[in-house]
Amino acid sequence: MVPLVKAVQELSEQNDAKDAAIALLQEQVNQLNAKLDELLSAPKRQNTGVVDENENAQNFSFSLFPNPTNGLVTVDYSLFVDAAVCIELYNMFGQRMKLIAPQQNLKAGTYSVQTSVGDLSAGTYVVKATSGNQVESKQLVINQ
Repeated sequence: MVPLVKAVQELSEQNDAKDAAIALLQEQVNQLNAKLDELLSAPKRQNTGVVDENENAQNFSFSLFPNPTNGLVTVDYSLFVDAAVCIELYNMFGQRMKLIAPQQNLKAGTYSVQTSVGDLSAGTYVVKATSGNQVESKQLVINQ
């Protein structure tokens, strides 16, 4: 009889421990459900561009070719949202050498602009594109 009472007591303790664990898990589920409801009812954030690895929205991207060049360079750029864009060419001293594309409001899409750089000295230059708070730059090498 004593072993049966002892076994029932042990089972009761195990049952109480499991009830406590279940109660703790249920509380965590309730907290997660509350957080999920909060997130689902929050205002939706509109996607306004491509998001980079730092979670910053990007308005555009651009590329240069040929690079290096000795005469003409083509700047291809893609706008992910309607935006104003300005593209400039700077020397390594920070002096603006050429305005490639003046600031203008454009619709989202793909664009291309070609400009002559044959009148510039051989060397390394920086092409800077600006749209809103986003500034991107790429090196351009001019050969003679």
